[in-house]
Amino acid sequence: MKALLKSGDTDKIAFFANVSRQKELFIMAANYFQSLDWRQNPKNLKRIIEFYTKGKAPDLLDEAVRLCEALLEEPELDPAVRIGDAFGFLVEHHCQQGQLQMAYQKLEELQKLLPSQSIRCYISQASLDTLQREMGIPLENGDHKPVPREEDEVEEDLTV
Repeated sequence: MKALLKSGDTDKIAFFANVSRQKELFIMAANYFQSLDWRQNPKNLKRIIEFYTKGKAPDLLDEAVRLCEALLEEPELDPAVRIGDAFGFLVEHHCQQGQLQMAYQKLEELQKLLPSQSIRCYISQASLDTLQREMGIPLENGDHKPVPREEDEVEEDLTV
């Protein structure tokens, strides 16, 4: 991996990290991609998130969280990066850090932006279970979309 990092061949670095499936190599790859200009190549941001997540190193994602937040504010987001992946990463990160209110806020934002998508594509079942258990947020069994809480519901005017 060290030789690949020196070579700068991003595709081979990503391939080797994925094939080796070792925590340390995922982290090395993520650190490398974090040093590149992710704004010119949004694929690198996706790799940063992917490798830190696979390396189970959320503590090394200070910087990656800021990158995701900045990415989501980009007016013309490159199609190589899926919005759901960025939100999914943020939800996962906040859950792992115990910041459940922030995780739920990001989950709601994801649902507003991609209402027809299943959130299970982006967020692990463990994080969804944690949000449900710790925050008392009921989730539908099928799609695991948040069910509106009573204070979120709007009363309909039934007068004719």
